[in-house]
Amino acid sequence: MKFYHEISYRLIPCMKKSLFIMKLIIVLITTVFLQVSLATDTQKITLSEKNASLEKLFKKIRTQSGYDFFCDIDLLKSARKVSINVKEVSLEEALKYCLMNQDLTYTINNKIIVIKRNPRILREEINQQLKDLNLLIKVVDENNRPLPDATITVKRTGKSFITNEKGESTIQVEPGELLLISYVGYEPTVVKASGRKPGAPLIIMLSIRSSQLKEIGIVSTGYQDLPKERATGSFQVITAKQLEHSTDQNLLKRLEGITTGLDFNNKNFTSPTNSSRVKISPLASLTIRGKNNLQALPSSDPNQASGQPLVVIDGIASPYSIDKINPNEVESINILQDAAAASIWGSRAANGVIVVKTKRGEYDRPVSIFFNSNVNITDKMDLFYNKYMSTSDYVDAQVAQLNYNYSQNPVTVSDPDISMPQPFLTPVAEIWNSWKRDKIALNEYNSQLDKLRNNDLRNDLTKYFLRKSILQSYALGIAGGTGKYAYRLSGGFDKNRNNTIHSDANRINVNYNASVKPTKNLEFQAIIGYSQQNRNEQDGGNTINGAITGEGMYPYTRLVDDQENPAVVSRTYRPAFINLLAETYGNKILDMTWKPLEDINQSYLKYKSQLINMNLNVSYKFSPVFSGTITYNNAWGQDESTELRGQNSYFMRSMINRFTDPFTFERAIPLGGFYIPNIGKSNNQTLRGQLNANKTWADKHVLTVIGGVDVSQNYNNFRDSWFYGYNEKTLTVNNGLPFGVYKNTLFIDPNTGFPDDLIPYSSGFGDFKIRSFSLYSNAAYTYDRRYTFSASIRNDISSTFGQGTNKHGASYFSLGGSWAINNEKFYHMDWLPNLQLRATFGYNGNVNTTVSPVPLIRYTNTSFVGNRLPYASTNNGANRLLRPEKAAMMNLALNFGIKNNRLSGSIEYYIRKTTDLISTTSLDPSTGFSLLPYNAADLRGTGIDITLNSLNLKTRSFSWESTLLFSNNQVKVTKLFSDKANTVEQVLYSFISFNEGAGLSRLYAFRWAGLDPETGDPMGYIDGNPVRITGDIDVYNAIATAPLSTAHYFGSSVPVYFGSLRNTFNYKNFSVSANILYKLGYYFRRSVTNLVRYSALFNDNVMLGSEYNQRWQKPGDEKSTNVPSLIFPVTGPGGQTEIRDLFYQYADVNVLKADHIRLQEINLSYTFKEKNWVIKNPRIYANISNLGILWRANKQGIDPDISDYPQPKTYSLGLSASF
Repeated sequence: MKFYHEISYRLIPCMKKSLFIMKLIIVLITTVFLQVSLATDTQKITLSEKNASLEKLFKKIRTQSGYDFFCDIDLLKSARKVSINVKEVSLEEALKYCLMNQDLTYTINNKIIVIKRNPRILREEINQQLKDLNLLIKVVDENNRPLPDATITVKRTGKSFITNEKGESTIQVEPGELLLISYVGYEPTVVKASGRKPGAPLIIMLSIRSSQLKEIGIVSTGYQDLPKERATGSFQVITAKQLEHSTDQNLLKRLEGITTGLDFNNKNFTSPTNSSRVKISPLASLTIRGKNNLQALPSSDPNQASGQPLVVIDGIASPYSIDKINPNEVESINILQDAAAASIWGSRAANGVIVVKTKRGEYDRPVSIFFNSNVNITDKMDLFYNKYMSTSDYVDAQVAQLNYNYSQNPVTVSDPDISMPQPFLTPVAEIWNSWKRDKIALNEYNSQLDKLRNNDLRNDLTKYFLRKSILQSYALGIAGGTGKYAYRLSGGFDKNRNNTIHSDANRINVNYNASVKPTKNLEFQAIIGYSQQNRNEQDGGNTINGAITGEGMYPYTRLVDDQENPAVVSRTYRPAFINLLAETYGNKILDMTWKPLEDINQSYLKYKSQLINMNLNVSYKFSPVFSGTITYNNAWGQDESTELRGQNSYFMRSMINRFTDPFTFERAIPLGGFYIPNIGKSNNQTLRGQLNANKTWADKHVLTVIGGVDVSQNYNNFRDSWFYGYNEKTLTVNNGLPFGVYKNTLFIDPNTGFPDDLIPYSSGFGDFKIRSFSLYSNAAYTYDRRYTFSASIRNDISSTFGQGTNKHGASYFSLGGSWAINNEKFYHMDWLPNLQLRATFGYNGNVNTTVSPVPLIRYTNTSFVGNRLPYASTNNGANRLLRPEKAAMMNLALNFGIKNNRLSGSIEYYIRKTTDLISTTSLDPSTGFSLLPYNAADLRGTGIDITLNSLNLKTRSFSWESTLLFSNNQVKVTKLFSDKANTVEQVLYSFISFNEGAGLSRLYAFRWAGLDPETGDPMGYIDGNPVRITGDIDVYNAIATAPLSTAHYFGSSVPVYFGSLRNTFNYKNFSVSANILYKLGYYFRRSVTNLVRYSALFNDNVMLGSEYNQRWQKPGDEKSTNVPSLIFPVTGPGGQTEIRDLFYQYADVNVLKADHIRLQEINLSYTFKEKNWVIKNPRIYANISNLGILWRANKQGIDPDISDYPQPKTYSLGLSASF
């Protein structure tokens, strides 16, 4: 990992791949769509052939008519040769001549001609069958995929058979016998044994059980697919059908409320005021079965993903961000939660694994076209959600401070001097200053203040800045396949108008996958995907972020005048000084006024993220038992951001003026914009070779073994530069500036007092590379469908490990077993037909990429200060003996199902012990470093996950189903070798916040002793005795540095119990569902926006919470309020006022119960089930999400699951269909 810093005056050329991508997409679309004929129904048929095969004739008919054929290839091969000579006949006549004297007939449905055996001939053949049949049965799912280990039971005798890996089994029965076909997670079906053509199987298609959250038959680890009944580990399988409950663009957010063990920690997200600015992926703060690292906050840097779950996409670990996946392309998601399920991924699996499988084409499937579209409308943000002090109180507070300061020092602000700028005053201070200097009369003074009292910035922000966000999503694709070729081409487009002006986003996805079987045992698979995401936002220098206070912004600020034209708002300098500059210099300088609603149009910040992913797979079956696969994945990514602060922006006008010589009026910074391009590139490659063995014998023994090698490399680099004088029309810059040379400024810097300064400049680049090598193996054995044993082992070597670990690698293993009690001969509980026990134990790890085992050097070529020579530096020391973090997990589970699926589900209990967690620890300064990363802590987490599915009511046309999800998790620190939190202040607002034996996410507070009845000062305890917090630093330090035992301990700051309850009602073609989420057993500290902080009010002009009106003002108020009194003087940062505020902010009276229950969403859909329509199963659906809280434990109406404003309601309407 390297960092460089350099100066460059030239634009950095960006390699563009758009032309190549467009050509690739056009070729793929053309290739697939050539398979779809577009002939009209009126086309006539002409045939002239002698002794031609039916296959040849059907190809000619297809070419002339545009109709496709669907039939068993064996029927065509066994059919008689045909001689035919017809001209300009109808399609029906041509088919009649072709099938004359054949044992075949046909049907036509939606331009598909289905060729099948003549029913009369079939009946005759059945009558000819022998008494006993050797019947080949093939069991498949709704997508025609084989279901291995399905059970075929002869109802009369009770004899059972098991299907092989192809879903097939040959049985001997009498004609007419009833056969029960069953498979875990699917509706059982009964069929009658009947004769078939030799070698032709009886295909039985099973449907998934009606309840959406029933266990699905196949689970995937990313390395292999397993029957659910043979999996010993803890898996959650989410199907594409279940993901339809939400229309969220982000795939991960669709998992909220339909999975156990997953906590999304929504409070960690940034402000939702501008929806495109929520850049932290949900993955960053998502935990599976509890937090498992020592990081204080989630990281948005993809190169520092420590503590995050591993995402596997189509069998490849983290080829690209999961946020780039279009949810419409997902076939299923498997969540691996315990060691037996996840340890096959070794050093990256300790935080859980999310396996995403995308949709693919199917063999022997007719061409189908599918379409899905929806529109989402989200309400405006409610800026009035947070209850603030009134504007009038805010004005009065500022006047009170001005009067107090004047009483202590009767000085006003004089008129400005051209050489010495005056920082801007608040509008209240300007009015007060004019009155004190007798520039306005008392009545005019009061009139101007009253005018401010009637303003509320939130009204202007809501009207002129915020808007309803609108998201439009479209998905279109085509899929099909023959006996040897399968394909799927799909595309998606999302267009998002964000909830603030000048902010939007869009996403394009194109995916193509193909499978080819040139021979019986050889198969090639390819997946090619392209994704592009674009975002347009305000630039960082001229942003309006919806905040009520900030530079130039006050609660009474108006963004427009009385005629609704953009208003001038004071910023940086006093209006009098701005006017003086204009009067003195005229057109020799640029205008210095700021109109926020105009300025927002002068700049932009654009993001563009592109990805090309290629996944190639070759598999060969050496024998009925052994097979092998080779997989190669290569993902190329490029992220660009372009920030432009235009010449007419306030930022650029101010910068150009500042570096204008006051004597010659030469501009050190030329006219033009400030242009900041950033480009980052990534290339992630994985090569895997794997051998597979699958053996079934004696209808009782099933053995599955895999083993392989993984080699991967993740590479990222970035480059950025600053450019001045940018011209958007000519795309030129002027960076030939005197960087590093002090230039005269138009006026003296009020902060430094110097009349000159350096022109700001920055440029740099860096790269990151991680390589890993792994060996792995997994085996599972099942006896008589009752007992299953599994084991896995993996050894990892990585450039992120220390040298000591890489000498032998980091090894991980797991063991597991399951017992299908219901398959025992002694088991006769008909009311409980499904009962299974599972137990697993194993190890997996976590790669902590926030630290490095080798020293990192930063190079700087030129410095503008000091001796201005190149130099190298390193920030922290490195520990070559670092070991990867390691977790041991035990999981015990019970699966059950009552007859007729009235009640089914699972109960799981787990213990996870994580060792060698990395933490930065104090170091002897004589080494040259004060801190060094060590393996310094151990954790122990315990929990329970419960899933209950119930079929409450079912009639012929109506059903009511419920799903209850419940999770419990607690994590404690068991060992700590790094710095411990010994005092109250360390655990309250310090990064040293852990202790042995304590919870990992705990919440403490100062003990509150009420308000002083004479002064209204807050009171705390020293040695058990109440004391006043007057701002005396010694008193405060005595409380803050007291032992931790003196603080008030509340409990967990993250939910201890959480889950959801979903009810689904189906009536004929209608379906309605509602999902309720709950989080219980935890606490939260009130947001600072709701509190009084007098230092912030008077030093930073911050708007306080509405409790300002409840502050102590006279003796006796302490009986009805806990809000401290306002006392002058108000001191600066670190002074007495801030000490009082800090104690009150962290006092226990501001810690509340966070328990709450919310109605997350309501879904409504209607499916048209007309069989003869060209459009198959069209579905209209609607969704309302973020409906609000149903119950909360706190009495102040606060939503404990947000950081500032709640997400507004979203209304969705969509249509999906296939052709």
